[in-house]
Amino acid sequence: MRLRSTRLVLLALATGLLMRAADMELTSESPFLPAGATAAAPAGSATLQLAGISVIEPKTYVLLVDTTNTAKSRSRWLAVGTKADDLEVLSCDVDKDEAVVRVGSDLKTLTLRKPAGTPSGPMPVFPAQSSPLPLIGPAGGIVTPLVTREEKEREARMLVSDLLEIGMRQRKAYEEAQRNAAADAAKKGGSGAK
Repeated sequence: MRLRSTRLVLLALATGLLMRAADMELTSESPFLPAGATAAAPAGSATLQLAGISVIEPKTYVLLVDTTNTAKSRSRWLAVGTKADDLEVLSCDVDKDEAVVRVGSDLKTLTLRKPAGTPSGPMPVFPAQSSPLPLIGPAGGIVTPLVTREEKEREARMLVSDLLEIGMRQRKAYEEAQRNAAADAAKKGGSGAK
């Protein structure tokens, strides 16, 4: 009986969610565009767009997006010189961001589309640093990088000896703590017997 009532409750919830989803209105706003901006519709005759160029030696690949169906666009990567269905990529100029494509019997020169919502114009140029930042050591002093092999080997030996010394100190402290704990346990055991 309990299983049946649980199923009925789940069915009622699912039906309510489906009815609510059917009443919802779809929006054309994109979460990837600035607030208030809507996606620009492609030009009336532009049903094929060049969306990306990738050079993986020795081949160059182009990303072609078919925008004939705005609700569901198709995209595919094709290497220059290859053909798929009625698309053939004839050439690609990476410097100009252009590709020449044959669609059926038509030749089209496609220019790489610009991303929406990005500023156009020159990118800011930051001055190059004249010298790298100095390395700051643990004591706050400036550390000069090791240059020769002998300096690096000496530093490595010093590090190993420091680590061994730290390990010996920790071992002595551990043994001392164990002796103190045993002495305390003996005192408590001896005083409880009286």
